[in-house]
Amino acid sequence: MNDHWELIKTITEAEHHFNNLCFKIRTLASTWLLATFAGVGFLITKTIDQSLNIANLTVLLCWAGSVGIFTLWILDIQIYQKMLNAWFEQRRAIEHQHPEFPQIHQAITKTQPGGRATSLIKLYYIALCSVPLLLAFYLCLYKDLAPLFSLGSIGLLAIVSVVIYRLSPSRQQGSTD
Repeated sequence: MNDHWELIKTITEAEHHFNNLCFKIRTLASTWLLATFAGVGFLITKTIDQSLNIANLTVLLCWAGSVGIFTLWILDIQIYQKMLNAWFEQRRAIEHQHPEFPQIHQAITKTQPGGRATSLIKLYYIALCSVPLLLAFYLCLYKDLAPLFSLGSIGLLAIVSVVIYRLSPSRQQGSTD
């Protein structure tokens, strides 16, 4: 019995570690979006002379911001969240085998029917990646930039949204997200 408690303690520490990593990455993603807006705002204030080069740079900054957030999604959902889920499932299995342990993970699973939290996180990343790309598209139309920039913005928007939607888990059995 004491060995099982040590195992539970180890699993709990690992869950806390990976959960904190996911939280920090999501915080960084929000900060990344704000930094992108700050950069865009700075560049827009420099467009007093209506310089086309500044407008192009602004669109490229929006693209870079979105790609950066997409990279954070990969770290969060495709790497650390999967590791967290593996630890979560092991703890859940131990709880199932040992009813004398608190059934916390069984209860957590019941609070998220159909992987609701996972779906919300998926929408969170789609929104974070989409906003800079929509801003880039708007700038392309407003500044009458090359059609390649407009198509690039919409193309990136479509690709990022589809990849996040399709590759994010839509339902995790014991997802803790």
